[in-house]
Parts: sequence; C-alpha cells; structure tokens
Amino acid sequence: MRDQFTGDFITYEWKWADPVPHIAFLHPGAKAWRDLYVRKCREIMGNYHADAVHLDCTLVMPNVLDRADGLNTIQGNQAFHQDLRTALPDLALGGEGLNEVSCRHEAFAQIHAAFAIIFPGGTPERAGNDSGADCSHPISAYLLSPYTRWYGYLGYPPPDASPLYRTWTRAYESWGVAPTLSTPTLAGLDHPSPDLRARLEEMKLVDHYDLVPDFDSDPTPQTKLVWRGKGGAKLVYDRDDHGGSHVWFADASGQPRTIYRYLRGATTFVGEGTIGEAASYDERGIYGLDPKHTYLCTPGPRPADVPHLLRLPEGTIARGLRTSDDFLLFDLATPPRGIDLRAAFDDAALGVTIDGKDSPLGSQAVFVQSHDTCGGKSMDSLFSHPPWDYEHGVIGEAFAEWTVKVPADGKPALYFSFGLRDGAEKTDGVTFSVRADGKELLRRDWQKCEWLPCRIDLTPYAGRTIKLRFVIGKGPTGRGGFAWSCWGEPRIIVDPLPQPLSLDLLTPAKALSAAGPAGPAHVEFVAAEGKLFRHHVETQAPGATCLIFRKPAPISLPLDLLKAPFTWASVIDGAAIPPQDRPAYLSATPGEGTCGGETRPAMVTHPPIGGVTAIDYLVTLPAGTPAHLAFACGLQDGSKSTNGVAFIVEVNGQEVSRQVAAAADGWHPGEVDLTPYAGQTILLSLVVDSLGDASYDWSRWSQPRIEPR
Repeated sequence: MRDQFTGDFITYEWKWADPVPHIAFLHPGAKAWRDLYVRKCREIMGNYHADAVHLDCTLVMPNVLDRADGLNTIQGNQAFHQDLRTALPDLALGGEGLNEVSCRHEAFAQIHAAFAIIFPGGTPERAGNDSGADCSHPISAYLLSPYTRWYGYLGYPPPDASPLYRTWTRAYESWGVAPTLSTPTLAGLDHPSPDLRARLEEMKLVDHYDLVPDFDSDPTPQTKLVWRGKGGAKLVYDRDDHGGSHVWFADASGQPRTIYRYLRGATTFVGEGTIGEAASYDERGIYGLDPKHTYLCTPGPRPADVPHLLRLPEGTIARGLRTSDDFLLFDLATPPRGIDLRAAFDDAALGVTIDGKDSPLGSQAVFVQSHDTCGGKSMDSLFSHPPWDYEHGVIGEAFAEWTVKVPADGKPALYFSFGLRDGAEKTDGVTFSVRADGKELLRRDWQKCEWLPCRIDLTPYAGRTIKLRFVIGKGPTGRGGFAWSCWGEPRIIVDPLPQPLSLDLLTPAKALSAAGPAGPAHVEFVAAEGKLFRHHVETQAPGATCLIFRKPAPISLPLDLLKAPFTWASVIDGAAIPPQDRPAYLSATPGEGTCGGETRPAMVTHPPIGGVTAIDYLVTLPAGTPAHLAFACGLQDGSKSTNGVAFIVEVNGQEVSRQVAAAADGWHPGEVDLTPYAGQTILLSLVVDSLGDASYDWSRWSQPRIEPR
C-alpha cells in the first residue's frame, strides 16, 4: 500500500534495529495474498494442531485510495477474516489491538498499555508511567467485550521486571485483561518471585472458576473491575486511597481473601501482609515506603526472624538496608519539601505580552503540560511557544505565572531544566526568562536541542507570597522559528535539614559500634528476641548508619580487593533481594573486564532494574598510615546500556565518590582518600546503580586496591 498523499510505501519501521527493517503493509483486498496466507495457515495447523493463531498488527488499517480486487482496505480486512474462518472454522483467531472492523472476527486480542509506559531518551527501553496507569479506563474494553476477550500484549514485561511490570499491570486491572504471563522460564517457574506467585494465583482462579469481566456490574466508587464466575465466585480489583490496588477473591461463601496489594503514595501501610524483605516493619504495619514506588504486598505474616528496622517516623523513607554476619547498614531519606509547579499548572495564569501589554493566551502562543525530549533525554515538562504572526514571526512573549508562598524555613530554591524539543534543530533561537514579582532572576538565549539544568536561590523570598513567572520569547536574532520550548520538572524545593532520629532495630549479632551521617552514632543493646538482637540507635536522617558486629585485624597494605573477602547484595525498593530470589543476570564476582579494548582483572558486577548492586568489605585500616583506594571503572565493551551506570564508592554507607559511565567508552580511573579513617574499622562499598533501566549494564571495577598514600 502507498500513502495517498505522498505516494510512498506504507511500512513499519523498528528504528532501533541495525539495519532498520522496513516491513511492508500489504493490501488485504488482494485475493492472491489472502489465498497464500490461508494456505500457509492450513499447513501450519495441519503440522502442529494448534487451536489458535495470532494475527499481528490487526489494529492498523491504513486509509488508502487504491482498491485491490475491487475491495477497499476495510472490505479487504473483512474478507481476510472471513476466508480464515471458512477455511479453519475451529481455529480461534487473536489479534494485536482491535478496531471496530476486526473485533467481530477475533476471539482474543492483545491490548497495549500505551499510557502506562514511556520511552526515556527515545530508546527502545521502557519505563513505567504511573500517572498514565492511574488514568486507565475500561471504555474500549467495555464496548468491544461482547465480541473479544483481552490478553496481555506481546511486549508485556515479565514479573521480574518489577517496576515496569507493576505499572503496566495496574493499567491492565481496569480493562479486564486476562492474567498474562510474558516470556516465562523454567527456572522462574521452579523458583517463582513474589510477583510471579501472585500472577499464577490469578491465573488459577480465572481458570478454575471460569471468571470473566463483568463490565455491567454496579461497583463501589473504589472498584476498578469485577470478574465473576461459577458458583457466585468473584475476583475484584479495587483502588486504594493512595493510588495503589487491592485485589481480592471470594467464592460462594462470600468470605474475601486478598490475592495481592500494590502499595503506592504513602510511607506507611497499616494492615496485614508482607513486602518480601521489607526494610522496616512491626506487628502493626510496614514503614519507610517511598511514595513514588509501587510495592507488592502479599498475604502472610511478616517474618520475625529477619533483621529489620522497627517503626520509622511518618515521612521517612528506607532507601536501603543490607546486612551480613559482620554489619548492618541502613540508609534513610527525608524527602525534600516543596511545590511542584507542573502539578500546580491548573492554578497558573497564562497569557502573552505584546508591545509591553499582558493579555490572555492567544496569537498562537502555547503553554501546556507535556512530556518532552531534548537531546535524547525525556522528562515531565511544560511546553511553550511565544505568540506568532506568519508575516512577522514571533511578536511577543508567552508566560505562565504562579502565585506561590515560598517555604519559610530551610533554603528554598527553584529547580528546573530548559531546552528546545528534539526536532527543532533548525531553530534561530528563543529566550527563556524567570521573574519574581517582576524582577528578572534568569535570562538565557538558547538555540540547542538539549536540557540545561538550572537552580535559582529563593532564600530572599522565604516566607513571602510572590508571583513567579516563566517567560518564553524570541531570541536576539531571527524570527523565533521552531520555538519549541520546554521547561523540565519545574519545582520549588527546600532541601531537608539533618534531624535527630531515635529508632529500634533487630540485628543478627550484638553491635560493637555504629557510624552515622555525622560520625559515630550511639548504639545500645536492649534484649535478645529469638535469634535476633534488639538495639536502640541514636542517629540522624537523612543519611546512612552502619552497625559493626566484628572488628577484624588491621589490613596490610597494599590490599587487592579482588582477593579480599566480601559480601554482596542487590537492593530494590529499599531492601536486599534474598539470594534465592536474585535474577540470574545479577552478579558480583572477581574476573576480567574489557573496556576500550584493554582487558584487566576486574570485579564483574550487574545492578538490578531500578536498584543497586553493592560489594561490601569490612576492613580495619592500619593506624598512622595514610591510605587511599585506587580503581578504574567502566562498562564492558559491547554494552548497549541505554542510560549508563553510576559507579559509587561508600564508606560506612556515606557516598565519597561517584562516576557515571554513559556508554562503553573505556576505563575511567578513580581514587578515594581513606586517610581520615586510619585506625578505624569501616565498611567500604563498591556500588553500581542502574539509574533505572538495567539492560546491558555490564559494570566492571578494575583492580580495586587499598594502597599507602
């Protein structure tokens, strides 16, 4: 088929492949093609005795002028399905997405979750879009459900891709999508993760009770969808108060039981259930949750024999907890307070300034919420364009103005990035400016399709109500062509000040000492509780606190860390993945690395999706001898990491070095001065952070060693 306006062939392109394939769309009205397709399907069914076939791209129906064998594309699509049905009457047909033409012929169809995913940086790697999942609505599933049942899209991530899988699943919960298991493995089924166990339970219930979505039921306001089946059984998907989900089942007895919960939007959950190896919990609830993350909470008692923090104050986040026979390290955060200007965009006054006079938004000016990509990096943003006249080009400025009260305590600052959206490379420039009560705080002419991070100190306005105005206008030269202007993640933030913190925790051994963010921390043994030991700690947050249970003999310098004893853990959502649940791709083992064509002895590591892998060494440094850590780091040659890796060195959980390798571009040397810790027992950690996506994050630490300084 050809485009009716350009005459070009209509093709499907997977732009990230090398070389890029061009897959042609054939006119379904062509009888020769339909006959060939049906004949091949009959051969396949005869050889393999399958009971269903998936038809790809059935949601696509190009509108072209040409007819094939007298049929337009819609008529050809109908004829194609009818030919298959006549030739193979007992075969179930499935498709990819649906339209109102093909739905009557397909018993099953994959459904995309387009609003629940984003492609950061314009790459094929995906990330969850929780705000999109929150908006999912079953209208299309309701309208087409008399004809078709929905199941998961081919690209639906497996349960071990937890952040993306959970966001995608939350969207599917509203649409009556049959519980789908993507790319299962025998190893995964033999040792199922918590997400996989919950998915298998759903599948068993749907199969055993013949459950089907009931779009006509009269649900409660929090109900997403109800599935009904034999004997009055029902599977219910409810929303919770913070944006998560509660999935529960009831049979003929009517007694409900929880299948799983997704927890979001709060730091504390009060109720029954457990989150894998949660970092902080007691008999009352689970604490230290990050409101921006989605946690899987499954039925069952919380483990009493696992080291963990007890109750944390409301608003405190457990960023990480890892432990061994020698130490326990916990890292706490107190989120910054502030004002998200993008979220408050509905409260902003929008307008244009032409010839020095403000007026309502018009003259083709634009200021809208968006999600934009500049220089290959995507973020939530505000898209703007100044007022435009075809004869004169840009004729003024466009603005968004918020009336905000700047927080009074701490050091408030305005954070944002600005840039021109990718595709505006032919721009002749724009001018970004920010004003507070009419006073210009920033002015910058800009011609690049890339983000420029900015910080503006608002301390002079602390405690005051001000009018904060973002302005976009024509640059110093030209007509303001391609003025596709983006303001990335604008917000006023007050960084948290250190606060004293008292807490109790259960450890695998008695602590000899503790180190907190500001130095030594007070730790006190309270009592033995079963196999664990209860301690009380006086420390502060935010920051990491390390309890040490053993003091090894001082090391001899130099010390080759590739030959030294270590423990390792991969941490997601604040807690370490239990060894038995670690995906096979995670690693931390001495070996070799090749970066920039140079092969060296190295620690071979790989971080998890949305988390870190940490290699921990408990060492006592010699007294009176200055020492330093020397190393090099890099991504293994051949890595196609989409967003790079952060290589971090920590001492007692405090970050002392960070390098980001954006690509496989050779070895990057590094050094950390350890002289301030002479004579002390410390926890020295080599950490790799996936920065989100973990694909091809083949991280290598070359020859890490502690040497005399």
